[in-house]
Amino acid sequence: MDKVNIAFNIINIFITASWLILAWKTLQEIKKDREEMYRPFLRIKLKRVSFNYSEKESEWIFLENIGYRFAKNIKIKLKISEEILKDYGRDENKIINFIEIPGENIYIRDELDYILDILDPKEKYFFEYIENNSKRIISICNLMIKKQFENLGKAENGVFELELKDIVLFNIDVSYQDVLNKNYNEKYKLKLMITEIGSFSKEGFNLVNLPLKLEI
Repeated sequence: MDKVNIAFNIINIFITASWLILAWKTLQEIKKDREEMYRPFLRIKLKRVSFNYSEKESEWIFLENIGYRFAKNIKIKLKISEEILKDYGRDENKIINFIEIPGENIYIRDELDYILDILDPKEKYFFEYIENNSKRIISICNLMIKKQFENLGKAENGVFELELKDIVLFNIDVSYQDVLNKNYNEKYKLKLMITEIGSFSKEGFNLVNLPLKLEI
């Protein structure tokens, strides 16, 4: 009888412990859901997923707070991608500070930092730096494709493979805090989807309805 009672007590302890663990996990999930519900969510969005080189584009890429609380101490770093900088970045004192736009005698900063004090729910912040320089960076992408076609005639034995891959235009790093000083960080890549462009020639690619994509 004693052994039966001992076994019964052990089973009760096991069941009670299991229920306690389950209750604790449930409370943690509720806490997490509540924190997610009341935290700020900063997301970068594209107003459209294509870009027309010949048209004046504005307010098409922006940071928006889609959460229910304000975000604070927002730090944004915008940087032209390394694959573009390696060929067109200007080296000053061994540090690439700006990029040369071929044929225009224009130089633009290769990266910029922004600080925003607060971004309220549903409030937007537009990336003017990207909007103002996208045409120039895309023109460089076009030159990169042209160079590949120029190499067609230089290839040994007439063998040359055209390397078509999506090109990262800008890297975007966003960090911020909620009201309780909890830190958040997201990294984005704005890509020109070369692999989705229909046709190419020695002049590069068609500059109408260029497909863009944001990747996290």
